Amino acid sequence: MSTTNPPQQPPAKNITVLPSSSQADYIHDIKFDYYGRRIATCSGDQRVTVYNLDEGGSWVLKPGCEWKAHKGVVWRCAWAHPEFGQLLATCGADQMAHIWEEQEGGFDNHGSTPSGLGSGLHTRWVQKAQLTEARKAVNCIEVSLCEGGEGKGRARGGQDGGKMGARGGQDEGKGRARGGKGEGKGRGG
Repeated sequence: MSTTNPPQQPPAKNITVLPSSSQADYIHDIKFDYYGRRIATCSGDQRVTVYNLDEGGSWVLKPGCEWKAHKGVVWRCAWAHPEFGQLLATCGADQMAHIWEEQEGGFDNHGSTPSGLGSGLHTRWVQKAQLTEARKAVNCIEVSLCEGGEGKGRARGGQDGGKMGARGGQDEGKGRARGGKGEGKGRGG
């Protein structure tokens, strides 16, 4: 009986490494946006990071694209469809889910240009809505927005086999969240 060694596979090509960030714990989720040109990661150190693919094919971390999003582990993230703007939903162990919107413009706290940006403008992610008062960690999230671009939205997260939903938008100041084993309240913005 002859034994043959399996053929050696060539090393993988086109492996891309994300630039270093200040995330200091395990990354629990990573999601590409609709076009595959942005990546959002969330981690155990309460942070969310958004990377952009530059024209040369490298992933870049811009100033303002990394922030503390929760008071506990951030379990999951989800992008909304781009027709509604740059919206990202996150959920975590702090019993909360948030919807973040990217806003561009403005200067840093000292009125000077952040490093790496020639125009002095920077990006920041602003919380637009949140689901609160879940009784357990919220450990999954999806974003499904209403057709027609009216600004109304719905986020759903799972907790202990239950589900939560919230509505928020420009014309709707409050939302409601309902949990499987406990009721929760949502605030839209």
